[in-house]
This record gives sequence, C-alpha cells and structure tokens, in this order.
Amino acid sequence: MLFYFSGTGNTKHVVDKLKYPDEKVINIEDIDVKKTGRIEIDDDRLGILAPTYAAGLPTIMKIFLEKADFRFGEKPYIFFITTCDGMPGITGNMVNDILKEKGMKLDASYFINMPENFAPMFNISDKKLNDEINKKADEKIEDIKKIINAKEHGNNIGTVIGKTAAKTMYESFLNSRKTHKFKVNDMCIMCGACERYCPIGAIELHFGVPEWVKKQCLLCMRCLNTCPTNAIEYGNSKGNGQYLHPDLLEEE
Repeated sequence: MLFYFSGTGNTKHVVDKLKYPDEKVINIEDIDVKKTGRIEIDDDRLGILAPTYAAGLPTIMKIFLEKADFRFGEKPYIFFITTCDGMPGITGNMVNDILKEKGMKLDASYFINMPENFAPMFNISDKKLNDEINKKADEKIEDIKKIINAKEHGNNIGTVIGKTAAKTMYESFLNSRKTHKFKVNDMCIMCGACERYCPIGAIELHFGVPEWVKKQCLLCMRCLNTCPTNAIEYGNSKGNGQYLHPDLLEEE
C-alpha cells in the first residue's frame, strides 16, 4: 500500500514505477489529511513517498502522517522514498520520528535525485539537462525497486547537510510560504488550470483571473509549472522556465 504526494510529477513517476500491479495507491490530495484517522494496512508493505521541500517534508505529507492511525495485523515492511534535487535533508528523520510516536519505525529509506521545479530560486528551463537527470533517476528507481521488493533494511538518506542546518532551512521555508508573492502577468488566458490543480484550494478565479485566497500554501509550484502560457510568477521566478515530469505532459 503506497501513500504519496507529488507537486509536479516526479514522485508520482516513482510511484508508478514501483507499485505492484494490483497494489492500492493513495494520492493524499484525494483525502482530507486533517481528518485522517484509522487506516487499515492489509498489504505486506507500507510505502510513503514525497518530494523534499527545503530539506523537509511538504506540510501536507507531514500532517497526513501525524493524523494517520495505521492499523495492521502482521507488521508490514515500511519504507520511505523522497525525490529531491540532491539534498534530502531531514525528510527521513521527520518520517521516522512521526512513526515512532505511533510505535512504528521505518525499515528502509531512500532518495532519488530528480529535476528541480522551484523557479523562484533556480533556472529550471534546460530540457536537455532535465532529461539527463530523469534518465539517471530511472536507473536508480529500478535499483531501489529490486531492493524494496527484497525487503532489505537500511537508512540510505542521511541528511547531506547537518541536521541543525537542515532544520533551520526547513523552518525558514515554513515561514516563507506567503502567497502574496504570486502574481499573474498579461499572458494569462483565464483557463483556470491553476485553480483546478492546486492541491489545497488556495486559488480561486475572480472574473476569470486567479487570486490566491489563502495566506500560505504548500509552495509546491504546481500552479506556476502547469500554467499553459507561463503567466504565473513567484518572487524572482520570471525567466526561469517551467518543469513538469514528462509523464504528466503525456497525460495532458
């Protein structure tokens, strides 16, 4: 049984590659994470998959794990996988700490380097580079698939940077998720994609133009990266391009 969140498709791609043919897969966007309660795990494994946001977990995944009441007969093999641009930070530690409060623990954890989507800080427009990164990621996914199918144990994440620095970075990110930094330029065609795809309903169309109606959001950058005309900007993102995993582009 796999639970995941994916901002712009990287983590969803990993899920699609790793899942058993008939395995139950739940996108946590499809449930009210604040009301999550008892969850029956009747599979032989419990997988948690999410991207890394500023060295930590997306808040939607953190809340889900804190609220989830996992129940099972025979203990499943529990693993965590994070996608990131080279720095998994304290994501594994965060998941394990939450699980420990429930009398559980991770059997294994892994990270997979995949293309960056955070246009406010990075130029993400190099398709050739992104394709190369995704090619290497697919090779690592296949390696991890064999490992978790064999139910091997071990912490394969670490923090890359120190825990203190990672915590500071993450706390700074949590405090900086201000939606007032979003703006829409005159390329907007009022298609409503941003409103439809926002995972937490932070966007509403007013007279066809998107407005951010919550003071904070996940800062997943899905709205910016799915806009068909690149009309959405956040801070200094102008000119830094867009990124969606190729699987999502094919689905569209």
